[in-house]
Amino acid sequence: MLLDRRVSALLLAALAGACDPPGEADEADEAELAAPTRRDAVFETMPQPVGLWHLDEDCSDDVVLDDSGAAAHGQRLAGTGCVAGKTDRAASFDGVDDRIEVADRPALHFTTAMTAAAWVKPGSTVGLRTIVNKWYAADSYSLIVVDGKYNFSIALAGDGAHHQVEAPATAGVWAHVAGVYDGTRLSLYVNGALAASKVTSTLPRALQDSPRPLVIGNHPTWNAFSGQIDEVRLYGAALTAAEVKSLTRNIYHVSRSGLDTNPGTKARPFRTLARGGLVAQAGDTVLVREGVYDVGFDEPVVKLDNLGTAEEHILFSAYPGETPTLDGSKAPADTDLMQVRGRYIDIVGLELAYAKKTAISLYKWQGQGGRDIWVRGNEIHHSWRGAIYPNVDSSGLYFEANDVHHNVRVNEDKSYCHNGGWPSAVNLTGEGDVVVGNQIHENWGEGIGAYGSGHIVTDNVLHDNYSVDIYVNNIEGSEIARNFVYSLGLETFKRYFYPDGQGCPLPAEQCACSLANKVAASAVGIALANEAPGATVLRDNEVVNNIVVGPRRAGIQLTSWTGSGPLDMNTTRIVHNTVVSAAESEVFRLWGASVPASDGETGLVGNNIFVQLRGDRAVGKVMHKVDLVFTHNNWFGGNAPPPALGSGPGDVLGDPLLVGAGLASEPYQLKAGSPNIDAGAALGVLQDFWGDPRPYGAGPDIGADERVD
Repeated sequence: MLLDRRVSALLLAALAGACDPPGEADEADEAELAAPTRRDAVFETMPQPVGLWHLDEDCSDDVVLDDSGAAAHGQRLAGTGCVAGKTDRAASFDGVDDRIEVADRPALHFTTAMTAAAWVKPGSTVGLRTIVNKWYAADSYSLIVVDGKYNFSIALAGDGAHHQVEAPATAGVWAHVAGVYDGTRLSLYVNGALAASKVTSTLPRALQDSPRPLVIGNHPTWNAFSGQIDEVRLYGAALTAAEVKSLTRNIYHVSRSGLDTNPGTKARPFRTLARGGLVAQAGDTVLVREGVYDVGFDEPVVKLDNLGTAEEHILFSAYPGETPTLDGSKAPADTDLMQVRGRYIDIVGLELAYAKKTAISLYKWQGQGGRDIWVRGNEIHHSWRGAIYPNVDSSGLYFEANDVHHNVRVNEDKSYCHNGGWPSAVNLTGEGDVVVGNQIHENWGEGIGAYGSGHIVTDNVLHDNYSVDIYVNNIEGSEIARNFVYSLGLETFKRYFYPDGQGCPLPAEQCACSLANKVAASAVGIALANEAPGATVLRDNEVVNNIVVGPRRAGIQLTSWTGSGPLDMNTTRIVHNTVVSAAESEVFRLWGASVPASDGETGLVGNNIFVQLRGDRAVGKVMHKVDLVFTHNNWFGGNAPPPALGSGPGDVLGDPLLVGAGLASEPYQLKAGSPNIDAGAALGVLQDFWGDPRPYGAGPDIGADERVD
């Protein structure tokens, strides 16, 4: 179940505050953003077009601009018109003599690979109707409508052999048509789907060269197109099926200078992201330009209700190289920035700030909304409550590479009196959520609060969150792996609590907000609990390969609360973690309201390093361990020996010899000569924190690091 990628670069970048340099926004950027954005997908880099004619001009002059960067501008001839198109305006052809000509140039001469594509709305499919071609004296390539069919034709160099593929065409309906030649095969795509394909030769052959101009809408002065043509593209490469599919998706633009009555093109963008959320459908992209968008004040809350598909997500993203801000500081109280009731929706690269409620709320709607949502590369900060909250029926959240800080301001003044009830910065409530590669820090609630089942929390860097950095409660079948959790001891985020054996000396009604007998401590690093009576019992979880360091109340804590029933680990495993702390309580702490009865299901605490840096506190506390096995742990430091109930075979009681002495910037790897090298039990964990194979030597090392010489 462990993920197999390395995280050292992530850790170093997080500690250094590194970030990627902004890129330039170009056609390839937009095409990449329009690619499928599934959680397991790798964005494909689209080739640059050698000709790109949006045909968005308003006919105030006869020049048709080429936006590929090649300056292959065209000329409207014979009164070619301008009308509302597929994506803004389109060119209109009368079926008689209208045409657009682009002068011949080397970039329009293709050899063994090319793609021609366009959006078309034929007024008639009778006869021969040219979309775009370089054909006649001599023939080279041609994309046309002929006798009720779309047709892509080529002529090969040498013998001038002609090849063609065809697919049915319908008049009066917009369709995306693309012809692809890869040197040996001719393919025709309609609306992103392969409609026809033909092998032209066994070995790659070049196209016949033609000195004719490129003509859109004619051939060159007859076979005139009737209807509208939009978004004509030529590539000197054979696009893949996925790349052709990406051309069929709409790319909408949002800008502070736009209007919601605009069509949402780059030249005429929407004003609000809410408008983009209303129109975007499966496979579409909404790009948001730089600026501050005052959500809940002069533009509506962003509601994303439409449904993508597993193959065709809806993408809402910052424009490449820019960071737009959704700001809720001027909104009324209890206002979210984004409410997501759709499915298969991706939110990428935005800054979400000062939400008066939650920055991103996920809601179940029509039986399937609020599910399979990907939130990646955003900065989310200063929300009144959490950064993200999936309601209980939501599932499939993928939360990756976000910077989450200074949220849960509702508890900034400690108005909850340290007795609970505040939200977490990142909340998991349903099933199958993934939280990976984030920086989560300095929030006035738990960094991550996980409830439900089947979650993966891995490769995150957390520090100085209130109460607990990673809180796992009444959860089953989940993995907490390879997280780096540290504390700088920031006073603002400390929680007050009663030390063991002490309580409130005041009347009960005065104790909630009293600090009498309480002490302050930084967050527990990782806490597992059965807190909710009658809820799912903590079971079948893995807490593995985490590094927890710094001053705090406890490093790893297992707890059951009064009235919630006994703590029962039920096959949960806490293995191969490194915990180094000047803990106010203990570094490892297991306590519960009652002792569970044996049910025959065994939990495991093994191959961990527990180091107490304080000389006046114990390294560990274990109140009971029914059905819980301890084995091969390294206990070191503190003012008392390891807990009797926590002792087990193969334990190491000496100095682990770690690179690191309580500092967040250290790697906490084993030094040469460490007693933990090759000293662990074989527990089936085949990689360490860094992704190195385990075991490297004669046996697995104890702790999160497997020393590799």
